[in-house]
Amino acid sequence: MVMDRNNRSHRPKGTPDGGRYEPKNAAGVSGDVAAPRIAPDPHDLAAIFDRPDLARQIDFTLADGSRVNGYAMDCERLPREHVPDGWHVYAIMESESDDDDLDIMTIRENTRVNHRMDFATDRDLTDVIDDPALENVVDWGFTDRTLADDLA
Repeated sequence: MVMDRNNRSHRPKGTPDGGRYEPKNAAGVSGDVAAPRIAPDPHDLAAIFDRPDLARQIDFTLADGSRVNGYAMDCERLPREHVPDGWHVYAIMESESDDDDLDIMTIRENTRVNHRMDFATDRDLTDVIDDPALENVVDWGFTDRTLADDLA
């Protein structure tokens, strides 16, 4: 067994499967490689969007530069008791800032005050919700597509 400078073990070069990392306590799966992410099926969202033709695609850019895509109905709330596996529902809270041209948009688990909309996404946003800085959404907007378009 050969150890590299990052203390990872791999098979020696020149041997069958040489250079490949050894599995870490797993049956043939390397601990250095994440399992591929399987996107959930948009058809499952019928459980929470009773009007797919009104559920528009939404696109966010977070303060860290990452992008989030999902579906939302403007100013609507989504039932959280029927969220299909692989999907997550969050709320957007909109609050005014001291600058008249700037609204602060924040992703929350749920909100009752300054609720702008709920949205469904296949991305787990646990790490960015309820951000105390209240500035985690930099840019957002609806696209020209709806959930109904993606189901066709």
